[in-house]
Amino acid sequence: MKEIKFDEYIFSLKEEMVDFINEEFYLNDIKDFYIEEDIDTNFIYLKCYIESGKEKEIIKKMIEEYSLELLSKKIVTEKEWLKPWIDSLKPFEFIKNVWINPFPEKPFITEDLVINLIPGAAFGTGLHQTTKLAAFNLSKYDLKDKSVIDIGCGTGILGIYSKLKGANKVLAIDYDSIAIEKCVETCELNNVNIETFQSDFLDNVNIEIFDFIVSNIVADILIDLVNHEKFFKIIDENSIIIFSGINKGKEEKMEKFLFNKGLKILGKEEEGEWISLILQKNL
Repeated sequence: MKEIKFDEYIFSLKEEMVDFINEEFYLNDIKDFYIEEDIDTNFIYLKCYIESGKEKEIIKKMIEEYSLELLSKKIVTEKEWLKPWIDSLKPFEFIKNVWINPFPEKPFITEDLVINLIPGAAFGTGLHQTTKLAAFNLSKYDLKDKSVIDIGCGTGILGIYSKLKGANKVLAIDYDSIAIEKCVETCELNNVNIETFQSDFLDNVNIEIFDFIVSNIVADILIDLVNHEKFFKIIDENSIIIFSGINKGKEEKMEKFLFNKGLKILGKEEEGEWISLILQKNL
């Protein structure tokens, strides 16, 4: 894969803006960002990375409407901006009895399930609460010989986990071509066979019933997914739907929308400001 160049933006950030910025970035599909605090000065920094030549409108809004101070902007490679983070990584327990190994060239020996992953620009390393919540909800079910579709797959962690749990068919889709490349790479690292291709929502998906539908995006995009013309054509009354990436501020709106669409909530998991729901079609 060719090395991608990114525009690095570093802003100063007030503490009361942290949750708001988290949600705004997810809504504007900016996955490559992190917020850090200098423990000596209590100064909060927002660092975000956008592929060069693809500047998002949200950056202008942050400066013009949100009055955030832009401290610096420069062009960096993926390896350059990820190096400090990668240097601090080590294998970690993703959910109970499932580990993420960020250094596949060094086998991690355990009796538990291990997902090998090359750290890269976002698209999911298993570190984010929403990914863990989705996987935890998947772990409640026996996936043996089941079919699973992961919509917005990123690196493919949830699809790979499903396959390692015994699913006989896993389809992983994402609208982002780079995410698809990452997913294919991760599947190869884990020796799993997953059907992966680019698709905006369900546009390129053939109509068939899936046993499990999992999507870790954000509330407003999940609403668009449910409104897609194919959504109710790929589920039946037995299908289990797992949505994650729902900010608590959107919980009431989301639950009302799902009820009106004929979907019932079977379960809910929370961590920090994030929620994951288990859903099923009302009879």
